[in-house]
Amino acid sequence: MAFKPGPISILTNLAILAVSVGVPEAILLSYFGSTPGKWLLGIIIRDSKGQKIIFTEALARTLLVWWRGLAIGIPVISLITLVYAYKRFIEKKGMTSWDRDGSCIVSYGYKT
Repeated sequence: MAFKPGPISILTNLAILAVSVGVPEAILLSYFGSTPGKWLLGIIIRDSKGQKIIFTEALARTLLVWWRGLAIGIPVISLITLVYAYKRFIEKKGMTSWDRDGSCIVSYGYKT
């Protein structure tokens, strides 16, 4: 007999994932303005005043990325949201919806 996850176990797994990934990322963004991957690419996240974002803003941004950009990992839907987010990123000249809504400024290591 195969295990069939119910809605409660799926929600529990999503909550564990949000805490285990979202909180460390928010801590890194609020203390350093970047994560190891963003640092390697020269990406820095700041608020509209040029300061590091506070923990709650970083956590909200991370959750919005997971929701709007990655569709919380739902296979086919996440591909659609990634394509849509990329399209909007290009149209808005480097601004994603989660950065716009959080008033975040993203600096990239490359020169245009």
